[in-house]
Amino acid sequence: MSYVRGKRIPFDADTINSFLNTVWRGADDQCDYSRLKEGVINYEEIEQTLCIPGGTFQRNRQEQPLHIKRPFLTSLSKLWISVIHANISPCSHVSDISVNRAVLLFCIITERSVDLGRFISNEITTCAHPTNVKSPLGHPSLITQLCELAGVNISTPPFEVPRKAIDLAYFEKYCLDEEDVVIPPPQSPRLHRRSHPTRPPADPYQMLDMKLALIDAKLEAVNRIGLVQADMMRQVFASSHPSLITPAEYVSRVAWPGDQPYSTEGGGASSHGATTDDDDE
Repeated sequence: MSYVRGKRIPFDADTINSFLNTVWRGADDQCDYSRLKEGVINYEEIEQTLCIPGGTFQRNRQEQPLHIKRPFLTSLSKLWISVIHANISPCSHVSDISVNRAVLLFCIITERSVDLGRFISNEITTCAHPTNVKSPLGHPSLITQLCELAGVNISTPPFEVPRKAIDLAYFEKYCLDEEDVVIPPPQSPRLHRRSHPTRPPADPYQMLDMKLALIDAKLEAVNRIGLVQADMMRQVFASSHPSLITPAEYVSRVAWPGDQPYSTEGGGASSHGATTDDDDE
């Protein structure tokens, strides 16, 4: 708990969980993250879970783990550590993953329980009582909202101003996730010239003519099929329907381009024979 402009500002675990609409169902029980922090941590298991093959904690001379380089993380770990840095445990140096954040990341990926409100409450307490007086205050938006909920007028000065301009240099220094990332300088817009219409490619082998001839042959085959079907129907219904149209009338109605008058000499048998000859040709 703290006071801002004479107002009592609670920032305990229950208050933060209520603000974030998260529910800790363990009551007074510790979460898996807290138990893991108080017990003996298996750093090799954390390395195997979070890192690509060959990735490990950077250690001091006493072989105590210090941090993990971000390039050593797996793709899934990189996604979750971005969420942690942006919402749960903010920091200004994101290229190294501290031990505490590595343990938190390990609990999230392995689906262990984390009391989010208690974690953030401890983070705010640590920021409020730092060993370095110049260290930045974490969770500024959350603290501002808690102050407003407690009745503090947050629209009156004095206000904290940014220490540095948020420009390209600031972004390169504090916001890039990967190391040694080079941002290309902005380029002037290019002048787009109107392109000349392209000529159609030459067709030395007359492929277009061959395709058109093939299409024409297929259409001719479809026409012959229709004529044969009409002739078959005429033979079947000739006695009962003497008013059926003649082959010449059928051809004139279909009006197939380039067709010659289609006639059946000596009945339907000769018609089939003529069609067969055409197919053979």
